[in-house]
Amino acid sequence: DRYFRVIDIYGLGGMGKTCLLHTLKSEISEIVSPDESLIIDVSLEIDKHQSLKSLVSIRKQIPESCITFDYALISYWEKSGCIEKIDDSFMSEIRESIWNALSVVDAISDICSAALPTPVSIPSISELFNLVDKVIRKGKQVLIRDKLSAINQLDLQDLLKKMPAFLGFDIDKITEKKNKKIVFLCDSYQQSVPYCESKEWLLDLVSQIHKGLFVITGREKLKWSDTEKEILPYQLKCFTPEVARDYITNHIDNANPETIEEIISSSNCLPLFLDIAIRVYNTELNSNNPIDIAYFKIISANDE
Repeated sequence: DRYFRVIDIYGLGGMGKTCLLHTLKSEISEIVSPDESLIIDVSLEIDKHQSLKSLVSIRKQIPESCITFDYALISYWEKSGCIEKIDDSFMSEIRESIWNALSVVDAISDICSAALPTPVSIPSISELFNLVDKVIRKGKQVLIRDKLSAINQLDLQDLLKKMPAFLGFDIDKITEKKNKKIVFLCDSYQQSVPYCESKEWLLDLVSQIHKGLFVITGREKLKWSDTEKEILPYQLKCFTPEVARDYITNHIDNANPETIEEIISSSNCLPLFLDIAIRVYNTELNSNNPIDIAYFKIISANDE
């Protein structure tokens, strides 16, 4: 009934972390129907300069309204002078989602008639802010009032810092209300970089969600000390020479022992480098070119 689990898969580039996530997504999709689950699949750079771009990428995969995050994003976009490159169609979409959410307020018809021309249509961003102020003053919808009122008080820097938590809050409410299982697959290709003291935006997002399975890949082990008990770390390592030798012989026909050993030595048994060497070998073999063992001597773990 309740579960929360973070699986941390880490290792050098080329270990197969991305391939593993793709396989997991495919298998999970076969087990759990879309009506029962919310599967978020995102590839990102966990860095303060990429956080907004990554958050928008996550938000676009959520079909339901995320009023807290949507309103915070519009507020940030407005206060920053629309300098962020966010496509117009997406901004229009979340503006509509806020409008639909506000429409549940009892006094919305009275507010609309006073604030907007007739017939009522989805307001512009500036009109939307005016309408929200009126809704907050009316106080008919406590959740909307409190959340949006707090967002209105934030400056530009605080808005950006809190948006991961806003999105996590919305996702948690959606999964609880819709009784959906959330599976979050995050393929990060750079070491986590704190944007504020020891906190990271991804941790801020995940910590707001109380039920879910989170699979996060990276080059280094997650350093989320306050949630260590909920994190299962798995380190992906290079093949052993024995496994690499079997792998090569299964993918190359009639390879001589010298070539196999040279591939093992030059690749350090890293899966990506093994695949490159095998592809080069088979391409040359199919082209009827003599196999030059020097091809494999230029592949080195130091070239990663």
